[in-house]
Amino acid sequence: MAKISTCLWFGSNGREAAEYYASLFDDSEITQVMVDPGGNLHTTEGEDLVVHFRLQDQEFQIINGGPMFTLDEAVSIVLECETQEEADRYYTELSREGSEQPCGWVRDKFGLSWQIVPAEVNRLYLHPDRAVARRAVEAMLTMTRLDSVAMRRAALGE
Repeated sequence: MAKISTCLWFGSNGREAAEYYASLFDDSEITQVMVDPGGNLHTTEGEDLVVHFRLQDQEFQIINGGPMFTLDEAVSIVLECETQEEADRYYTELSREGSEQPCGWVRDKFGLSWQIVPAEVNRLYLHPDRAVARRAVEAMLTMTRLDSVAMRRAALGE
């Protein structure tokens, strides 16, 4: 059976990034490191070329491919958190040395974009009353870090 994973292009610090990401999530680890056997244009023989890692049940790999491509918001990782407290913890950690972005997005210190979403936010977006869902979205558009309590109040008129 075919195996699917996400590949992220980094310049040269892929192992450092993978170690950092694996340290943030329980049941996560680096699963394999492929070193350059020689002849690669952007790494030196013996350097890390591809780092495979798992964040909980998601497979990823990072290729140290050199500077010609950089990470941007076109590819991101969405992290749905069960509670606001969990979302706040990840938001704080991932934006440390990175930057906070509108609507719950952060760019981490490696330039990878994450959207940190408390589960309550998705429940509001899927509310059967579309006016409630619209008010939730309107509230979200005013925020940097998503605040599920404030969004709920705005959406339900509480």
